[in-house]
Amino acid sequence: MFDLAIGFSGEGTLLEHVMNDLLELMRRITTGCSTDIWTLLNVTFKHSEKILHQSPLVAVFRENGLIGRIEFGLHEPPTRVLSAKLWCGAPGGECHPGPGDLTYKNHNSGTAKETIRQKCRRCGYVSGWIAPKDVPWVHLLPGSRRVYWHEYPISPQQQMLFSPVADAGSLHGDPNHDNMGKKRQRGMSVIGVEAMKKKK
Repeated sequence: MFDLAIGFSGEGTLLEHVMNDLLELMRRITTGCSTDIWTLLNVTFKHSEKILHQSPLVAVFRENGLIGRIEFGLHEPPTRVLSAKLWCGAPGGECHPGPGDLTYKNHNSGTAKETIRQKCRRCGYVSGWIAPKDVPWVHLLPGSRRVYWHEYPISPQQQMLFSPVADAGSLHGDPNHDNMGKKRQRGMSVIGVEAMKKKK
């Protein structure tokens, strides 16, 4: 069995905008009656685009004594991509964009050849193109075309995904996340991650 808590990770979420969808989410969780946390999360969130349009959601759960934290969100350019809250990738990290300053353009949407780039209205920065399939710390939820998930929280290095100095290390994350991955190999998550990736 497992314990599960769901919370909003977006900014300024208003209860009246999410209450009906939240009740539907709770209904899915309680009527699903799955004893496997990964199956429950997959089935629940692949049908939750409406509430995820309001705010990303974080699932915090405990299974077999281990704690997992996963954020689910929408991939919907031009406003947000890959379910993650990212920073401006301009060199030096000096740009501090406000709400709506970061926009995204994508090609070949919804296909294995999809690529994305970031543009910052505040400083004028335009990134190079990045393919979601080359970012190993974000995963498309099986059965969905727009819902992605990743471990929560992401690192500052991962938030600079569109930086021109992003290399393989940046795409994979910082040492703390590597350590988290190693811890997961000792318990539930490495099995669960692979199960969620492969589940149809």
